[in-house]
Amino acid sequence: IATRCEATDKLDQAREIYRKIEEQFKSHSDKQLAETIAQVVARGETRTTLVGKPYELTGVTIEGNDIDWKQYKGKVVLVDFWATWCIPCIQELPNVIDQYKKYHEQGFEVVGVNLDDDPTRLKRFMDEAPIPWKTVVTVNEKTRGFDAPIAAKNGIDKIPLTVLVDREGKVRAINLRGEELQTSLAKIFDSGEKPSVEKPAAKSPDKKDQSRHKP
Repeated sequence: IATRCEATDKLDQAREIYRKIEEQFKSHSDKQLAETIAQVVARGETRTTLVGKPYELTGVTIEGNDIDWKQYKGKVVLVDFWATWCIPCIQELPNVIDQYKKYHEQGFEVVGVNLDDDPTRLKRFMDEAPIPWKTVVTVNEKTRGFDAPIAAKNGIDKIPLTVLVDREGKVRAINLRGEELQTSLAKIFDSGEKPSVEKPAAKSPDKKDQSRHKP
């Protein structure tokens, strides 16, 4: 039920359900089960509180270079968590590629985060079907897939999952795919939506500028 709430953008309800689950299982006699539930709840809490917060992605690309998140400043970025074994992820790729081609020149970027356990499988996939954007991978063979730190940091325990970051660098939405992704991007780019501009703080009514006296 919590997962369905997430899929329909009812994030507050999803968090409430996760918390009730945690409350029911935290004192369970099966400690392993209790720990598993606690992890699921923790990741659900992380995932469902991403919206509205500043976002930054770190990691190493498939080419072996650190991802430079600064290069995406001022752009709309879709962070796509996926794996070659995830059929819904692969089925969604053509749609994401279409949107990338449509809006890339207007400032739309995509960054893939691959969660494959087997790097050779990813290499074969990329050789056969190259993806036009950067792909972040896990370099530590002991922490791949959902055990990867990048998965824990983003609350990922299932895929596909996408994170849409706006021009201000904040998460606009999660779980956008198919028509929902198309509609959201059209609202941003086709409607001429402009980045919000913060108004400068009002100056003190005092005649003298006191800023030079700050310690």
